[in-house]
Amino acid sequence: MLPSSLFRDFFMDSNPFESPKFFRGTAADLKESEAQYVLQMDVPGLTKNDVDINLAGRRVCVTAKFADTDESDRDNYWYHCRERMSAGGRVTRCFEMQDATTNESDIAASMNNGVLTVTIPKQAATPTPLGSKIHIA
Repeated sequence: MLPSSLFRDFFMDSNPFESPKFFRGTAADLKESEAQYVLQMDVPGLTKNDVDINLAGRRVCVTAKFADTDESDRDNYWYHCRERMSAGGRVTRCFEMQDATTNESDIAASMNNGVLTVTIPKQAATPTPLGSKIHIA
C-alpha cells in the first residue's frame, strides 16, 4: 500500500478504528434462556472445515478462516476499498458465559445457509444453604 493511500484511507474514514482495516469481525448474536445459551454467527461462504470452536472453562471461542479468493487480481488491479472477507485471514470471536457448561460433549453446533449456531447448556446451579455457619480455624 502506498503511504499516500494509507494516509488518505486513515483520515477519510469517519471513524478509522471501526473500519475493517482495524477490525475485521463477523456479526454474532448471543441469546440466553433459562436452560441454555445460543450463539449465532454469520460465516458466509464457509464450510464446517473452515470454522473451529474451542471451549476453555466457560469461554467459547469461534475462529473462522477465510481463504484469499482474489489472488489473481493482485497483478492486474489495485483496490480502493477491500472489506469483504474474501481478502483472506482469520477472525476469532470469544464469549464468556458465567453459568455455561464446561463439558464440551454437551455443546451442539451446526451450520445452515452461512450461519453458525452453537447451543451451550447452562450448568445446574448448586444451591448453597442459607444461614450456614463457617468454622474459624
